[in-house]
Amino acid sequence: MNFKVFAIIPSAGMGRRLGGVKKNYLELLGKPILTRTLAIFEASPLITGIIVVTAKGDTDLVTALCKEHKIKKITEVVEGGAERQDSVFAALKVLPSDANAVIIHDGARPLLSPSMVEEVISGVRKSKAVITGVQPKDTIKKISVDELSEVVTVSETPKREFLISVQTPQGFDAEILKDAYEKAKEDEFIGTDCSSLVERAGHKVIVIPGSYENIKITTPEDLRLAESIIVSREVDLA
Repeated sequence: MNFKVFAIIPSAGMGRRLGGVKKNYLELLGKPILTRTLAIFEASPLITGIIVVTAKGDTDLVTALCKEHKIKKITEVVEGGAERQDSVFAALKVLPSDANAVIIHDGARPLLSPSMVEEVISGVRKSKAVITGVQPKDTIKKISVDELSEVVTVSETPKREFLISVQTPQGFDAEILKDAYEKAKEDEFIGTDCSSLVERAGHKVIVIPGSYENIKITTPEDLRLAESIIVSREVDLA
């Protein structure tokens, strides 16, 4: 059986913490962040096609960038919506009917390893719904706020071994994901990520280890860190 996997890459963020610049078009060591991300899926023999979701008015720009950087697996470039959930739903509407699985990955995470793509797809084939994540390095506190005084106090200190910081890629059986998004749309429910909609639809979501290097670029500090990681990887390969 030919197991067809499509990658959906939300790339409609406005980059408010980067001074309002659309972060996915910023250059990272000479290449746009977005095309660095897309190149990972382009190179994977397990990926059938790629759907990119852009900000309003950017479809021609993204199409041109993909052509310039030889990203040939693009099947659709579509405009996103007001929320990330709307953007992914827009991509699901143009997902080919013969897709078996979908991988969702942030356009602003260009340091994903090819091996993680393979692990997520393997997990989807076994368990239908998979997310990646890392354990927090810092202690996490649950807080409460007094409505009158606005004083913030600690209400709970969860054990770190029972917490993860969720990343992308997230992978799902195509029909399960589409059904979860349809139900959320009907109920006007907005989730925090794709997996929250799948959980809500009653499906078990498996967690596999992510990577501390798989950062999402949202600040100037993240850009500098990403540059250092890429340089370090190139040194290791030399």
